Amino acid sequence: MRQNLEEVWEASGREAEDPGLKQRYVQLPRLPVRLVVCPQGKAVNQGGIVRIAEAYRVEHVAFMQEVENAVELSGSIGAWTWQSYSLGESDEALNQAISEGFTPVALNLSDRAVAVEQFEWTFPTVLVVGSEKSGVPGPMLSRCRAEIAIPMYGLVTSINVASATAICLQYAVQAYRRLDPNFLPARGRSKSLVNQRQGELALGRPKHEARGDAPDAG
Repeated sequence: MRQNLEEVWEASGREAEDPGLKQRYVQLPRLPVRLVVCPQGKAVNQGGIVRIAEAYRVEHVAFMQEVENAVELSGSIGAWTWQSYSLGESDEALNQAISEGFTPVALNLSDRAVAVEQFEWTFPTVLVVGSEKSGVPGPMLSRCRAEIAIPMYGLVTSINVASATAICLQYAVQAYRRLDPNFLPARGRSKSLVNQRQGELALGRPKHEARGDAPDAG
């Protein structure tokens, strides 16, 4: 950690929560997912992706250098201080992950792509995130065992890379928690949300039905 969690939290203007988390956090397991992020042409995406990666406790984020080695992490809101990331060659990061047994999956819209909600995740996984304009480069795509994409229900054909990454990671962490239910959020509020959902599933009914205010089916 380059800066402790309490300092970052205070800098955000919010009240400190979860006493002792600073000491526990470095011991918490990370989601066995790595991100390999191709050049975006918009360095501001780096910060947003780092913030999202930390929100899911992703193992590592590897960014390929942008034009003129541009780096902009302000969008991370301080998450860069405790999220592992690197700047270098995406090819090298992908090859390293594959050599360590990570399954390569590309976030890329193509005829081969599977809708993210239907994809069967395996772990560990390395998710290759392409650019908004051109997707994942062909040489990297050829090394990926699968491609996933997010269905669009409106007129737009895509969403920004950071948002797409967040959606994929949400599905990934849900799949991983089915394998390891003990993988829980670091903060108490989010942990309560997860535990609440587990309780509802154990009862076999969603929360709105338990309250008796389910939508009228008739």
